[in-house]
Amino acid sequence: MPLVGDLAPDFALRDQDKEPVTLSDLRGGPVMLVFFPGAFSSTCTRELCEIRDDFRIYEQRGVTVLGISVDSTHALRAWRQDQGYRNRFLSDRWPVGAVAKLFGVWDEDAGQADRGRSSSTQRGSCATRCTTRRARRATRAPTSPRSRRWAPAGIPRRASRSPEPSRSGAPAGRRPACGGIAIRRPPSASSSGVELPRTAQSRRSPRRALGLG
Repeated sequence: MPLVGDLAPDFALRDQDKEPVTLSDLRGGPVMLVFFPGAFSSTCTRELCEIRDDFRIYEQRGVTVLGISVDSTHALRAWRQDQGYRNRFLSDRWPVGAVAKLFGVWDEDAGQADRGRSSSTQRGSCATRCTTRRARRATRAPTSPRSRRWAPAGIPRRASRSPEPSRSGAPAGRRPACGGIAIRRPPSASSSGVELPRTAQSRRSPRRALGLG
């Protein structure tokens, strides 16, 4: 796997129109290599659609975008026409995954390239290290069991399945309203027997109760 500052390994592949493309011939301008497992998959389609929607930015900066996978040239051409992609696609079909192995993004178990990107400068040296999805997961900081029980801000937390004593006067084991937030009765209301409005304990879903849909 080339590191930042190393000369990007040269290769020659055929694009979706069976035209030969050599990486060393593209020196003089920045190049971004986009490795992906396969065409027509939902995740790869969304990833390449983001590049398609922002393709004007790459053109303004003179960046050559090349998508690389083990698909055949026929499949890449059909996928490019179907989605309206503007970048070129290279077939790393034979030898299978040879270029992906050069950049360290080959998944031997799956028999395909993992998702990864590598960019090179005008002189052909690597500007960024080609990191895969598996490598990013391995370097991600571990989370504590307590932090995993809580959802991000704005998303209600799933109520616990184990029955817990309620502080609001509701029967034990009943799920509190508003996504796990127990509604407490004021001391005056509980002592005098005054009931709270039923809107606070609506039967709507937690997302609708919080105005999220």
